[in-house]
Amino acid sequence: MPTAACRRGEDRRAPEESSALRILHWILFVALAGALAPAAGCRRSPPFSGDWRELRHGERGGRGGFVDGSGHWAIEPRFVEYGEFSEGLVWAGEKGTAYGFIDKTGAWAIRPRFRHATEFSEGVAAVEDRSGRWGYIRPDGSWAIEPRFGSAEPFHEGRAAAENGDGSRGPWGYIDASGAWVIPPRYRHSPGFLYGRSHFERGVAMVDMGDGSSHELIDRDGRVLKRLRSTWLRRGDGLLLARVGYSKECGQVGGDVSVYLDERGESAFDGRFCGAREFSDGLAAVWRDGKYGFIDKSGGWAIPPRYEMVGNFSEGLANVKPDARRRCWQYVDKAGRVVIPCVGDGRAEKFERGLAAIDVDSPNGFLAAGAKWGWIDRSGRLVAVFTRAESFRW
Repeated sequence: MPTAACRRGEDRRAPEESSALRILHWILFVALAGALAPAAGCRRSPPFSGDWRELRHGERGGRGGFVDGSGHWAIEPRFVEYGEFSEGLVWAGEKGTAYGFIDKTGAWAIRPRFRHATEFSEGVAAVEDRSGRWGYIRPDGSWAIEPRFGSAEPFHEGRAAAENGDGSRGPWGYIDASGAWVIPPRYRHSPGFLYGRSHFERGVAMVDMGDGSSHELIDRDGRVLKRLRSTWLRRGDGLLLARVGYSKECGQVGGDVSVYLDERGESAFDGRFCGAREFSDGLAAVWRDGKYGFIDKSGGWAIPPRYEMVGNFSEGLANVKPDARRRCWQYVDKAGRVVIPCVGDGRAEKFERGLAAIDVDSPNGFLAAGAKWGWIDRSGRLVAVFTRAESFRW
């Protein structure tokens, strides 16, 4: 039996309800969701026929599937591991021993036969065959680039990082769409390659040199634009965030001091920051005097420090806590105005494609057995409840 939260676009709350009555309705909804739909939202029949970009993760009984924006199961949970939809397909595995790709109906577009797989990007996906070599396949499962690499990453801007060794040893270089080396394999194995942070973006790749303290910024032909000394370097929204030292003043947030750079490695604006995050949706969270606020790309305060806990901005909203002792979260806009006053039971995620994952009820922890997660829309309305839900980029 579908719950009210599963009916697309329906909000049954009367305009004249009091705050107390709304809270009571929230509690009753969570209780009913646990009784009526402990596994997930609602079933969908016939098979999902909408846009694959609408699909997002949901879980039931330790198995994963996909739900649409109204909380209906688009693909029933049956996977032990699965990725994110990209270019109409997503890698998945039902047993954890072989991986293939499904389409938006849950049908196998490419039968499971790979040891590992990544998302499709620029028309191909990097996969590991049964011999342990990596190559790239097309959406029909045929080989675009025969498997001959020790490891391989998705394509970005016509380049893909690939390993010319036996896996996790290096060296790494970059190939083009034909599989030819355009930047010879000259880089040692490093966390930057291991975790996919050395891809091209806006014509520049950020290469972790593998010595724990230096990076190179290179162009698409491998020319070095800048060498940087930093133990930690990340990028977001067109700017780099580099760790440059330690300060006791930053001790409450780990002690690290960071600066922001442009993508050529030059200073983006003056200032050294504690507890700094990468830019996202035009703003970045930084810490000062015991509180977090958000700066813009000039380095000025867009929202002065007044929060004890913060997430990142996405789709114009960020999850924040003025008081860390409160379990629920607020969502604020870029002017700091509260849009959603109090949701979640300890954990909340950023908005992706109009919905955000929140921890609805977790007395023993948000990842404990029995913890309930759900999706909310931009009004804060709970769309569906799951055993656990994941944000688009967990």
